[in-house]
Amino acid sequence: MTIREIASDKVGIFRAHAVAVVATTDATVVEIAREKAAKLGATLWLLDESFFLEQNDLAVGGRVITVLTPYSRYEEVLVSLHGIHQGVNAATAIVAAEAFLGRALASTWSRRPWRAHGCRGAWNLSRASR
Repeated sequence: MTIREIASDKVGIFRAHAVAVVATTDATVVEIAREKAAKLGATLWLLDESFFLEQNDLAVGGRVITVLTPYSRYEEVLVSLHGIHQGVNAATAIVAAEAFLGRALASTWSRRPWRAHGCRGAWNLSRASR
């Protein structure tokens, strides 16, 4: 499958008058996403336009990221997964959660609930500000 075919399939999850979050800057994907969002009257939040991954650095046990979103700025979020792509995935999850809630996330998260349920991808949000 080509990137165009994959993107055309993936935008099938967009819904009318909802927020669609896209975490790629690939021109083909962005073009397809813009067309689908416009057709549905959906709001499109794009990486490096609507939200920004300001920091995505190697850290002990994973990554540390800083994300600027439409609602807030999350500094030094610890992501206990390895690989640059995991920082992008975590930033996208934060933005998608904000889109769903229609607001910024709470100012603190605890690692304990994630570990209690056996989630290896625990996050610790140390500070949110705008």
